[in-house]
Amino acid sequence: MTEKQQIDESEEGLEVGGKIDEVSISIRFSGDDLDPDELTALLNCEPTEAYEKGQTIITTISPRTIKTGMWFLSIQKNSEQTLEEQIWELLEKLPKDLEVWEKLSGRFRINIYCGAWLKNWNRDVWFSANLLKQIANRKLSIGLAIYFDLEVEDDG
Repeated sequence: MTEKQQIDESEEGLEVGGKIDEVSISIRFSGDDLDPDELTALLNCEPTEAYEKGQTIITTISPRTIKTGMWFLSIQKNSEQTLEEQIWELLEKLPKDLEVWEKLSGRFRINIYCGAWLKNWNRDVWFSANLLKQIANRKLSIGLAIYFDLEVEDDG
């Protein structure tokens, strides 16, 4: 089966494979000495969210003290692009200079977090060798949280 091949057994109503229905991507930096303004300047990019260690934030439940500095750049849920396309979009917003990434990876924990929402029991995720190389060159880890959106029909 090729990367993009999909099996459709319409007699039984069974669909296997296909792209993830919706994805949300973030790159996350964390570290005790993370200064959001400094990191914003180094990356030449405004974060979606950023916090210093010890900062108190107000949540819907109660105030919370941030345990370590954090800086996030997120791309919102999107059903039009593949997971790989959104990761490329995220990387395009950030420096291409690998020396910058070498310095950052020595100071901070950095990862790409991917949320994936499925509306069917089976979907495919494929990453090209080129994307994996770009992730590795930047010393990034990548994680995938997978959610199944079960739509229950109301019979009553």
